[in-house]
Amino acid sequence: TFVLPPSMPGASYQLRIFSPSKEIPFAGHPTIGSAHAVLETGFAGLNSRGELVQQCAAGLLNIRADYVNGMRELYVAAPGANILKRGIDAHPTLSNILSSVKLGILPPAFVDGGRRWWVAELGTEAELRAWKPDHASIGVLAKDTESMGLCAFARSVDQLDYKLIVRAFP
Repeated sequence: TFVLPPSMPGASYQLRIFSPSKEIPFAGHPTIGSAHAVLETGFAGLNSRGELVQQCAAGLLNIRADYVNGMRELYVAAPGANILKRGIDAHPTLSNILSSVKLGILPPAFVDGGRRWWVAELGTEAELRAWKPDHASIGVLAKDTESMGLCAFARSVDQLDYKLIVRAFP
């Protein structure tokens, strides 16, 4: 990440985020880590609402700071995601990758929330935990669609300790 002076009114600072191959509009971990660095170095301070306002390619994002037992905790709401494509036939490689598993209620989707991911709900928690997808095909899908890869999830069996199980295949 690169922290720069803001160029938009109301922003505390500007953040540019890079993956190994390109600049990306938003990513959660780099946003929070950079916000801590901005505060620690004094590059910017909290506004009257106890927030930083990060300017990035995804827009202006409010980052709330709370202090718990003397430790700073930062919270950011990710930019809203847009569904770019939906359905098992949205990409031929996707249908091949998912052909060996039973899908869940929601159709697979290509989602852009600052970083593009293919998302698929599998039918059961057990199937998701045991699934050994074709990683080479996921790589082809990611490259063809300029996405991070495939994120699969399933609903929890008991819904007591957790509601979803998520596995990401970048």
